[in-house]
Amino acid sequence: MAQSTRQPFACRPQGVLIDSSDRVLRLSEARHAYETRLCELERQFEVKAAKVREEYLAALLEIHTSEANGTQHAHHS
Repeated sequence: MAQSTRQPFACRPQGVLIDSSDRVLRLSEARHAYETRLCELERQFEVKAAKVREEYLAALLEIHTSEANGTQHAHHS
């Protein structure tokens, strides 16, 4: 729902200020809700990404450790 705030309007009757300020308030609230939800998603992503990186580094460490100890197949599920 990305609407431009610069829509071409013909001359509007009086009351446009009330309409305009209401629209600005609603746009501001919508943007705030969007940014809040986006921020929460980004936080969730970072938590999950950190966990995946941790698991990857643990796997690398296990592989390097097992090779250093001379065991080829120390595979843990």
